[in-house]
Amino acid sequence: MKQKIYIFVGIISTILGIIGAFLPLMPTTPFLILASFLFARSSPKLNNLLLKNRLLGEYLTNYIEHRSLPLSSKIKTISLLWLGLLATIFFTNIPFYVQLILIFIGICVSLHIIFLEKFFYRKNTFNDSDTSVFYRHSALDAESPKNNEEIAEQARNDDRKNILLK
Repeated sequence: MKQKIYIFVGIISTILGIIGAFLPLMPTTPFLILASFLFARSSPKLNNLLLKNRLLGEYLTNYIEHRSLPLSSKIKTISLLWLGLLATIFFTNIPFYVQLILIFIGICVSLHIIFLEKFFYRKNTFNDSDTSVFYRHSALDAESPKNNEEIAEQARNDDRKNILLK
């Protein structure tokens, strides 16, 4: 019974997350994270389906595993956020205080997205394998690694942290 409830709430959460991708005030990420959490405890098949989805999977995986988004996703997300908010403000007849609340929410969400870590992949040139190295840095970091050895060391440290957290 508990498993069926988790699956049902997970499906509802996924639907709300998809709707949130198009509505400015409805969040996407928390609903998708909740769906993944519920599916992981009730149906690994559905969780895999969500994480492997071509539209939502990469976004969700990057956010859950790395607490980061690529720069292109940040730009798209903030652009769509403000497009939706400004359309709501200019094309609806809502009170001024609601408009101020919308602007405040938009600023807070934009700052959250901006200060998420950004990441990119680099070709692994320090050994013969054809794998890529995940490299990330915070928006507040002053400098990034200067050579492949530092990138490799950072990737190893990240792997160690992930193992310890699991």
